[in-house]
Amino acid sequence: MTRMVGFSIPPTMADEFERMAEEEQRTKSELFREMFRVYRNYRLQKQKGGDKL
Repeated sequence: MTRMVGFSIPPTMADEFERMAEEEQRTKSELFREMFRVYRNYRLQKQKGGDKL
């Protein structure tokens, strides 16, 4: 099951985001999910005391 989420970002960031997705031949949703997973793992590591990232 999926859920739609909307948010605003600066135009230059939106352009870069779209370019990245196109370069990687992924949807923007796929790219966002990957970015979220990476950031979540980063935060978990930081909370565990692995802030040497």
